[in-house]
Amino acid sequence: MAIWRRLAAHYRDEPAVLGYDLLNEPIPHFPKLAPLNPSLEPIYKKLAGEIRKVDGRHILFLGGAQWDGNFSVFGKPFDANTVYTFHKYWTSPDESVLRQYIDFREQHDVPIWMGESGENTDEWIAQFVKALEKNNIGWAFWPYKKMGKPSAVVSIIPPADWEKIVEFAKLPRGTGHAEERLKARPEQETITRAFGELLESVRVQKCRVNEGYLKALGLKAAVAALGRRVGDGESEGFDAPDEACGPGFLGDERRAPEGENLRALVDALETFLGFGNRFNRRDPELFDERRVQRDADALPAIFHPQDRCRQGSAEAEIHAARGRFKEAVGLRGRKEIDDRLDADGQRLFESFLELQSDLASRFEAVRGGAE
Repeated sequence: MAIWRRLAAHYRDEPAVLGYDLLNEPIPHFPKLAPLNPSLEPIYKKLAGEIRKVDGRHILFLGGAQWDGNFSVFGKPFDANTVYTFHKYWTSPDESVLRQYIDFREQHDVPIWMGESGENTDEWIAQFVKALEKNNIGWAFWPYKKMGKPSAVVSIIPPADWEKIVEFAKLPRGTGHAEERLKARPEQETITRAFGELLESVRVQKCRVNEGYLKALGLKAAVAALGRRVGDGESEGFDAPDEACGPGFLGDERRAPEGENLRALVDALETFLGFGNRFNRRDPELFDERRVQRDADALPAIFHPQDRCRQGSAEAEIHAARGRFKEAVGLRGRKEIDDRLDADGQRLFESFLELQSDLASRFEAVRGGAE
């Protein structure tokens, strides 16, 4: 209880935090643990009570029993700002496995969320995504990165001799097996090199993009284009610049940025403008001046191209990307724009221009596009 109260006190004013998932996959599928089911919701109520003493704004995510799968443990919702979440693996990828959650939502008029799934084929994922979206259920698939296997957005390329380390880790432990383990232990030079390579290979620029997985999730082709396809189904990775104003990034090429260049531009603008939450109306501090200052401090060198690139080129690139930026962050034809970019929007851009006076004329184009 005390841990969650401290966490809530720490993050209560943090708009980047969507909410609090109180327990991850409580009460496994073991028959002897089933008697614990009636105790789950009372524990949630106690945790919620502690959190609401210090934070009345953030969403509470409540997972069902049996690894977040069983909603029969829940009664009438006890908090007005709550989402009920479930996880699903290795089931039929159709509406039949969603019915109990849909019924719960309709009975109590509360939002539900599929908070974790994946670890399956592209075909299974595509069917499950279709079933979820047909029933207006938001989702998150896991994991983002995975070693070698394609059931993730990107795959980490295993370092040389990595299998030797994996096989060593599988050996029995304990003093009775110490001699056996010492004989099988890879050379220290091999271990050091492999982990050094791993620290490099986990970087997204070095990963292999799994375009089939992205397509199964229904992501746009522009996202898949971040990785360049090469022969035999492999990819050279993202090849994104490590820092803004790298080769080809808002540099001398007078054309709308493509691929990773456009993505880097959009990411930076999303970060500053707060568009990552798609104009979440629960976040009244989206345009808070303190938030603006903090986000501006975190921006990459894209907002200072005069340090490394030509200002004229930066102006041309930003202006050319305006329409595509609106597409990327979902600004076309959305009512939320009228709700959020009115007086607050004016204050946001005034603060922005004060912070970035050297690029005021460049981002005036962005302001016009957002409005």
